Amino acid sequence: MLTISNLDFQVEARPLFESATAQISAGWKVGLVGRNGTGKSTLLRLIREDVENPRNDSAIRLNTGARLGWVAQEVAASDETILDVVLAADTERHALMQESETATDPDRIGEIHERLLDIDAWTAEARAAEVLNGLGFTTEDLGRATKEFSGGWRMRAAIAGVLFSQPDFLLLDEPTNYLDL
Repeated sequence: MLTISNLDFQVEARPLFESATAQISAGWKVGLVGRNGTGKSTLLRLIREDVENPRNDSAIRLNTGARLGWVAQEVAASDETILDVVLAADTERHALMQESETATDPDRIGEIHERLLDIDAWTAEARAAEVLNGLGFTTEDLGRATKEFSGGWRMRAAIAGVLFSQPDFLLLDEPTNYLDL
């Protein structure tokens, strides 16, 4: 699923990784443990391609076609509703829904709607609500803005979003931050 080969990376003049190599197969659950500042979050950002690695760009490979899911350390408060945040986490569905509103080419409109049917886009709100309810949100909570929730509840919403998007490979950067026992 993921291969890291001879990864070299440094921040300023400090090397974080020198010839690092790893392979993670489908179905594995792997934890990355270490002291603060040792490069755990940086490695996740390299995998996500949020950070460029000028020394060896081809050192990290995710299987072709694999969908990557990510939950960051912190979730920003915003005016978006909890339900909208979760729905937006399925980036393919979100992009297709937006494109369907502006597309003018009949062939493209047909392709968009065919794909939306394939991914069961029309039941998305019900599926997202089910995930949110399973994580403790009430039906009334779904229409509330994320800024109305504590950090722990916003983290739950981020986890709900990534669960809703059903990735093949899931990266969690300190996913228990702000969560109560």
